[in-house]
Amino acid sequence: MNFKQVIQLAGVLLKPEGRSAFRTWKPFSITSFNMLNRLKALQLPFKTIIDGGANIGQFARAAVETFPNARVISFEPLPDIAKTLQQNLGGNSRFRVVFSALGRKAGTLKFHKNIHSHSSSALPLHENHLEAFPEARTVSTVKVSVTTLDKALRNEPLVGPVLLKLDLQGYELEALQGGIKTLRKVDAVLLETSLKPMYKGEPSFKEIETFLNGKGFRFSRSLDNLKDSRGNVLQMDALFTRKKFKK
Repeated sequence: MNFKQVIQLAGVLLKPEGRSAFRTWKPFSITSFNMLNRLKALQLPFKTIIDGGANIGQFARAAVETFPNARVISFEPLPDIAKTLQQNLGGNSRFRVVFSALGRKAGTLKFHKNIHSHSSSALPLHENHLEAFPEARTVSTVKVSVTTLDKALRNEPLVGPVLLKLDLQGYELEALQGGIKTLRKVDAVLLETSLKPMYKGEPSFKEIETFLNGKGFRFSRSLDNLKDSRGNVLQMDALFTRKKFKK
């Protein structure tokens, strides 16, 4: 844990709910704790949360705890990571895991497994990523199954309000393009987007914004960001909402 993370954790532990979450949530993530609390403060009463790029369940855990009336559907393609995700949250009746990547069309794809599992992606690392985080590296490539939001969720009721969260390391637009029907039922989209490419072939924020504008969403705010060692913002977790939920 670096100095910045120590300061962030101290801020969480100053709050009674933060101390409780740190003790009881499995897994616990400072970023997810803060992000979900910021969403809760916006008074968006989500009943369904779609969690694309779940990793070991950091966001999913924060979601089921912060929104006790919500059902969480998580997607994770890497078998070993998905197994841990299932172990962490499988006992919760409001949680479901889909062992697949998300994309524009169903099939298989080559997945770049990173030494940091949360940085694994369908796209190779960009030089910008390696410059900002020299310790990051691809350790292997594996073939994984890929589905679309529309195919995977076609039989889901998706009780609203619905949040779609995507943290796909540069593959967010591909997933959105495979979820045209799903997006009609979604009230808010929270996704990671880069201000300069961190993965080869990654779309810009403007490209994602233009796509979502065409589907009835507008950029609301940034809920979190990632900076390099010089303090430059590299990525942000951008919240898009429909007009009726604009805060």
